[in-house]
Amino acid sequence: MLLMVGVLSLLLLGEELHLSSTLGTALIIMGLYAVLWGKGHETAADVAKIGELPTDEDGRIDVVVQLPSTCLPQTIHYD
Repeated sequence: MLLMVGVLSLLLLGEELHLSSTLGTALIIMGLYAVLWGKGHETAADVAKIGELPTDEDGRIDVVVQLPSTCLPQTIHYD
């Protein structure tokens, strides 16, 4: 799609296509795909970890969340 936009702007609008902008675009796209590829592997690893959690007879997983004491509601006294 991006290649089509570049070619059509070259042909229809008469814009110049520079090597530096083409290489920069390619680097940005490769970086985006690298991030998405890494995120996909990270998500797959997280799903595998969830499958290893112990479950009860209904297949449910109990999750216990402990909040630090700074997150607990504080009572403020006004004199």
